[in-house]
Amino acid sequence: METAKIPLSSCIESKHQNRKGLGDATGLARSIEVNGQITPLIVVADGEAYQLVAGHRRTAAMKSLGLEEADAYVMDGWDDARIAQILNAENNHHKELTEAERGRGIQTMLSLGVPVSDAAATAGAPASWPS
Repeated sequence: METAKIPLSSCIESKHQNRKGLGDATGLARSIEVNGQITPLIVVADGEAYQLVAGHRRTAAMKSLGLEEADAYVMDGWDDARIAQILNAENNHHKELTEAERGRGIQTMLSLGVPVSDAAATAGAPASWPS
């Protein structure tokens, strides 16, 4: 499946989105700033707009960075039932890393020569880390 570049200004929230709060996307924005967009958005064309199916936090983070475009999978033929199903699957199956897992990831990056600030941003450490 190929990605397309879409304007972030054309992304709209799905009416089927069950998660109302995106939380703090500052750490995600820092990671995108350091690493670029890793995972494409999943959208459905909706007239002149693109209905977000997956990637609400990525979209908010990229907009906060002033980015104008994003890589996205533009899905064809998805009806409301399919959109709702994918939205719920995305929201229900995310699992946060434990502190030990996050620490091992940082350790690995540092041992491979990744700069401390980039490792921190990539691992989602607070902007003040290390202090």
